[in-house]
Amino acid sequence: KKYYSVTVGRRTGVLFPWYVKPLVEGVSGGLAVGFKTHDAAMHDYLSAKRKGLVRVVRNPGDDILFGPRSEAEM
Repeated sequence: KKYYSVTVGRRTGVLFPWYVKPLVEGVSGGLAVGFKTHDAAMHDYLSAKRKGLVRVVRNPGDDILFGPRSEAEM
């Protein structure tokens, strides 16, 4: 299985591949990196979060599709 660390997108966190494209597509600077293991993806995500690199980017109407912004960052 493959896991993704999404650090810039409509939602961020460690996610399965099928969730990633809509979260980063069309997002300026959208960033998702694939890993073979959940642990490796989590390590990448938490490292980016500690460095202040995790960013949620929203457009009008995104709350309807992706949930409230307050819940968008893992």
